[in-house]
Amino acid sequence: MSRLLSTVLVVLAASCGEPSERSVEGNILRSQRRPAIAMEFDKTLTYVGSQEFVLYDRARVDQHFFIEDVNGVIKRLYWIQFEGYLENNAYVYNYSKLPTIRIAGHEFHNNSGFAQIPEEMPEDDSDQAHATAFLYDRGYQFAREGMFQRMIWLWDESARNELMIIYVEDLGEYGYVAADFEEGGKAFDRRDSITTALLDRALEGMKISDG
Repeated sequence: MSRLLSTVLVVLAASCGEPSERSVEGNILRSQRRPAIAMEFDKTLTYVGSQEFVLYDRARVDQHFFIEDVNGVIKRLYWIQFEGYLENNAYVYNYSKLPTIRIAGHEFHNNSGFAQIPEEMPEDDSDQAHATAFLYDRGYQFAREGMFQRMIWLWDESARNELMIIYVEDLGEYGYVAADFEEGGKAFDRRDSITTALLDRALEGMKISDG
């Protein structure tokens, strides 16, 4: 399904008067259901909006973004994504190969990484492409070198629904590029300590509670 058609379907659904499941007041994002949860983010971050779309014609997605930027360049980002498979398929999410951590009493699968952001993002229907286009359309761009922490909660027994939180930082702020952390790179032996500190900062910048 093209991005345009997905967007049209979302707009049509919204026009039917169905109340939104989620709202933001200040730096607090509240979800009434799927799942019922509240997330509060550091006040140095600015909420820049949300979007809903159908991903690959098989999952509903609701994305929200909190950012800290300098002249439009993103220095810190929380990308929150509520996602669930549609009834037209029998897919399930499987993150069994990822380690887990406990956040607010819930089990989150997690991983981290480093990446060089291409000057031109590929035009596809991925959730990353949707997120990047949304932020670019509002005058924001990613730093050229970045590091990320991803945290995923499969919040019901079906394993067909997830809450994903992606935390991104400008890697250049620490004097590194992504290639430094590849095998043979000058900071390869610091990879674990850097990603542990990144996870700590990701957790420090948000507070999660049920209801």
